Amino acid sequence: MGNEVCSIVDLSRTSRYAIKALLCLATCGQERYSLADLAHCSDIPKAYLSKILVTMRDAGLVGSRRGPGGGYFLLATPEHLSLLGVVETIEGGQERPHFPAPALLATALAELDARARHLMSELTLADLMTTAIDAGSACHTGRREPNQPINTRQPDPTRRSK
Repeated sequence: MGNEVCSIVDLSRTSRYAIKALLCLATCGQERYSLADLAHCSDIPKAYLSKILVTMRDAGLVGSRRGPGGGYFLLATPEHLSLLGVVETIEGGQERPHFPAPALLATALAELDARARHLMSELTLADLMTTAIDAGSACHTGRREPNQPINTRQPDPTRRSK
């Protein structure tokens, strides 16, 4: 069974995809990713990812540049991107459904929600990167070690050196 996790905290598919795309941007060995490359790296359908990236670009989480050498890139360091910030960007001000519950249960669930939100506000993309790298699943296409220079140009195998 893949990376299936049973959790009481239920992030939307869109939020999970956004976090996955940000992890690829942060951990892989390229400074910029085309939409196609990022979709491949993160294993997210290209059309769905495009909509997520527009939302994240409009919120200032990622930037984009057109043309040769262009693509998507992080605007903040992974240490400054909290999981809660990403989820709130993607989910917007959407209210989660409320279900009738006895008063004691409602109080306990509200406390659980407050604690989960606090933990998510402290958990950063950098924390998730460490976990992904330790698990060997940072990116499909490789990863960059911290403080290693970024090489955005790949050698052309058809070009002869002089």
